[in-house]
Amino acid sequence: MPADFHAVPSLDEYQFSFESPSRKASVVLSILPVDIPPTGLQAFAEIFVLTRKAAEMEGRSNCRLDEEESRLFDDSMAHVMYACTDDTSVSRFLGWATDRKFVSLWVGMEGSEMEACAHLANEVFDGLRL
Repeated sequence: MPADFHAVPSLDEYQFSFESPSRKASVVLSILPVDIPPTGLQAFAEIFVLTRKAAEMEGRSNCRLDEEESRLFDDSMAHVMYACTDDTSVSRFLGWATDRKFVSLWVGMEGSEMEACAHLANEVFDGLRL
């Protein structure tokens, strides 16, 4: 996690939240233990992201999806991503499904700079080990 973020307490043992007042940004990392056969990775990831997008669209006023991606990496990992904007903020959701876990990363920032949000998501991802 970048140095200017601090941990925020969570009631969920599989969820880790961080905030940076200077960046006006939040990061939520979730790790969901699962048992998925390799043939089901892509389907699981896509169903998970559909549920996540629906909740975000419902919970955010005037939310618009800007980008979406879904792909399978050599039958060992599926990846999903979407970006979202509303009147006051931008966010990116990234998810990775393996046979043992689903790891999700949500990054949100005040303002309208999607490039800054994507840069922060990449900065956080660079520190992850899936």
